[in-house]
Amino acid sequence: MTETLFAAFARTPRGRELLADDLRATLPATFPAAARSFWVCRDAGVALHAPAFAEDAARRDASALALVGTRYGRDGRDGRDGPRSQSRSQRQSWPPERAAASSGREARASAVFAAFLDDPGAAIASWRGEAAVVCWDGVRQRLSMARDPLGQRGLFLRDDDDVTWVCSELAPLLTDPAFACRLDLESAYHYLQNGRPPWGRTMAEGISRIPAAHLAQWRPGTPVLRHRVFTALRDDAQKVADEPLRAVIRERLDDAIAARLSDGRQALLLSGGVDSSYLAARGAALLGTRQLETYTIEFAAPFPHNETQFARLVASRFGLRHHVVPLDLPATRPLLEQVLAAEEPCAAWATVTHHHLVTHIRGDGHRALVSGLGSDEVFGGYWPFLEVYLRWRRHQKRWARPDDLDAFDSALWTRGADAAYLFASNARFFDEKALSRVVHPPFSRWRDTSLLEEFYREQRRIKRGAHWFEMAVAHECEHRIPDLLFANFEPIARAASLRCSYPFLDLPLLPLVCGLGPSSRFEQASARSWRNKVALREIAAAVLPAEIMQRPLTSYTAPIALWMTSPAIARPLLARLRRSKFWKLGLVRRTYLPSLEAAVQRALAGDKRGGPALLLCQRLWALITLTAWYDRYVEAQR
Repeated sequence: MTETLFAAFARTPRGRELLADDLRATLPATFPAAARSFWVCRDAGVALHAPAFAEDAARRDASALALVGTRYGRDGRDGRDGPRSQSRSQRQSWPPERAAASSGREARASAVFAAFLDDPGAAIASWRGEAAVVCWDGVRQRLSMARDPLGQRGLFLRDDDDVTWVCSELAPLLTDPAFACRLDLESAYHYLQNGRPPWGRTMAEGISRIPAAHLAQWRPGTPVLRHRVFTALRDDAQKVADEPLRAVIRERLDDAIAARLSDGRQALLLSGGVDSSYLAARGAALLGTRQLETYTIEFAAPFPHNETQFARLVASRFGLRHHVVPLDLPATRPLLEQVLAAEEPCAAWATVTHHHLVTHIRGDGHRALVSGLGSDEVFGGYWPFLEVYLRWRRHQKRWARPDDLDAFDSALWTRGADAAYLFASNARFFDEKALSRVVHPPFSRWRDTSLLEEFYREQRRIKRGAHWFEMAVAHECEHRIPDLLFANFEPIARAASLRCSYPFLDLPLLPLVCGLGPSSRFEQASARSWRNKVALREIAAAVLPAEIMQRPLTSYTAPIALWMTSPAIARPLLARLRRSKFWKLGLVRRTYLPSLEAAVQRALAGDKRGGPALLLCQRLWALITLTAWYDRYVEAQR
């Protein structure tokens, strides 16, 4: 199985001819050059590179499956129902001469192949792990394309005049010399707000992505159609995490951890917080201490806050080998350059530390990494969840509701209410009002809340009466997690041949946690303080040291404010930002940059009139990463 999926399908009769008769000359320069490594259905105009399983392409009804990724569960099963039995008898591997030497991997590919031919939507919706899949069904003349339900893998499409090119990585489509890259202005606007492009888009005009939780299908002569195949919402979801439900969540978490740690020696990112400490404790208990090594980033002075002492305590308590990976300012500069060269702008500035950690972990010989990412999103760890929810509760209590009009439905149709009461994302650089002052007309009159409204309307159609928190968590799972966090972090790990897994985002666990109500997520600890992740804390308290459970709640992230005040780092970044060709586009006002730089300096000096220092630094980061992407992939290719 290859590490990158490549495929193509013809959009015109000429495209079918090119794929059938002149594939080698037609292939993008960034695709595999050997035409013989592609399986081609000549009549339909479909080409799959090195399929995991395929039938003889000479047959008119031949089918094939291209697949990259990993699946968790015993005997290759997906942890739920497993792959369905083969719908046709005597599947033959491709090329035919390999059939006699069929390996265990090929047998598993055969089962996956049969499942995707039988019901591609159900096959991808139950995929427990990460994957990108393209399956051609020769009998039904149907091409199915999907990524895993939470979008850990990407899957991108680029429409040329006659052929649509498909790839599980963005770079081969983006850096093809024949592709004239242009910035998608709507994506740029959305990036400045939320740190990611809109649903199904990328920053490059003409390159789209298959949305997480959706299946895309194409038939010759028709456009690509997309439809939802997965949701974390469940009609029977329980809002209160009582002891029976906590026991089920514990069991599902144990299964998720064991499935991911069953392949031998692995690394675990350990911050010393409840999430990663729980993974360390249960990993050691379930599989022993020899398989798991823990890694903690430690920022050098003058950064004042680190979590090394908590991480070291956890590793010592559970007998795990612990590595502290230091990061100082001189080492940060080259890491920033790597981040600014990414195929997608990296809104998550923690990608800088991720580069550093991945390098050390891979250098120690590890090939797999376990992370606690996702816990804050699904259990309720981020304070913006609580802030927006409390605004919504105040509105709901004031609502003079007629019997036939639901308060939430009404908010979806009330001008301005969407921005106040709908959870958009934990990452929010510019709100709509702030951004309207930063961009030129007509962009200053744009509104992106229509996308947000439609998402929540869809959630209410899927589950009538869905409560606020389960819809907000579903939004994180379908948008921010796949198209910001995974889009930023996963390419770094894959480039180092390091496989990452996230037990808190395990598919069988997700619907249980998504349905939890506010009392199982946040509780008031005192008149001025709250506790977050209530359900997870109640579960973790049985296994974690009291020092971890009682430690102060802090947001431990990369020191972006320190970077913006360090001359060795900030000066070259700001100089590049000022001379960027991006300003000529007419999207963002050129005069905004000096005012933002001045506001950052005032805020860092203690003057809060211009806004919080961290938010201003984040806005500066959003502009730095967006303009760096534009200069590298748009201007440099002209």
